[in-house]
Amino acid sequence: WKVIKANMGKDMSKIAFPIEFNEPLSALQRVSEDFEYTELLDAAAAAPSCLDRMAFVAAFVISTYSSLAGRTRKPFNPLLGETFEMRRPEKQMRLVSEQVSHHPPVSAVHCVSTGPAGWTAWSHTAAKSKMKGKYMEADPGGGGSGGELFSWAKVPTRINNIIVGSLWVESVGDMAITNNATGDVCELHFKKYSHFGSAQVGDVTGVVKAASGEVFGTLVANWNDQVKFARAGAGGGAEEVLWTRSPQAADCKDYYGFTQFAVALNEREPGHELGVTLAPTDTRWRGDVRLYEEGKNAEAGEEKARLEDKQREVARTRQADGEAWVPLWFERVAADASKGPAGSEQWAYRGGCSSADACADAASAWQRCPDIF
Repeated sequence: WKVIKANMGKDMSKIAFPIEFNEPLSALQRVSEDFEYTELLDAAAAAPSCLDRMAFVAAFVISTYSSLAGRTRKPFNPLLGETFEMRRPEKQMRLVSEQVSHHPPVSAVHCVSTGPAGWTAWSHTAAKSKMKGKYMEADPGGGGSGGELFSWAKVPTRINNIIVGSLWVESVGDMAITNNATGDVCELHFKKYSHFGSAQVGDVTGVVKAASGEVFGTLVANWNDQVKFARAGAGGGAEEVLWTRSPQAADCKDYYGFTQFAVALNEREPGHELGVTLAPTDTRWRGDVRLYEEGKNAEAGEEKARLEDKQREVARTRQADGEAWVPLWFERVAADASKGPAGSEQWAYRGGCSSADACADAASAWQRCPDIF
């Protein structure tokens, strides 16, 4: 309560919380959880029409909230220049992310299909989090797009009962997914939980419309369960299940509420070597997260303090030398209305932050990486 009372109304990214407030993942890994169900993007790429694609993209967007249930602790704030690479051959996808800004904190993400679907998705998360008495609210900001240039901005998420009662998470608000090439749109409404039963936590409704305004179909969903789609007009009406959430492990509450997908994010894949097959800035080399995962809280707290002190010292030196921070793998580009919400900040992947796409000698590419750990 003392921590909460002292920081009421403040930006959480600037607050030094006790390490017990955390879960053993970096925010870069947390953002990668949005891409657990990329088979929906595969289905969108194979769909027969742009409106069918919109329905699958909408299902994908709703699925990105499915990791929220039971996740009431905050991830570790990434260090400036920290990266995370994920390769999932069974899903035919590869993801790279980088912390491109520290104040404000911004994480840029680039994800590609390595199979015949051929889609590309990118996003950035410029999180703004504040303590607000009975609840904490996080506005993810940013947006994403892929395939046929679909774009959206995520709705805020809040953790309720941070003072009294059981913690629980909900996302509330309205979202528009736009096909920037055709003008088609999907309007989603993330409902606020009702104590009277009219809306459950995670309930979402939506409508897919052609650019002309004609309704193509409707969505009824819960991000903790599944997404159903019903076509409008002649031959419509029958609901089709587009997505169902993967089962949770029986003991997930004992492991920070992690999904099966999240549990594997901190594992080093067979053959991973520091600075050889995995960038030396990758989250999986970060000592405080690893120690915390192993239950060594005191040692993790000390390591976290060391890393943050080192980051501050490097920042002071850079400022004294008049140098500006330049991300290695992403670059900030001018807002392009055809590739994201109007006026939104955008980050483009330069390439190279992956043993799969850098060069024949990946180790030489890692020599450019800053020493952040």
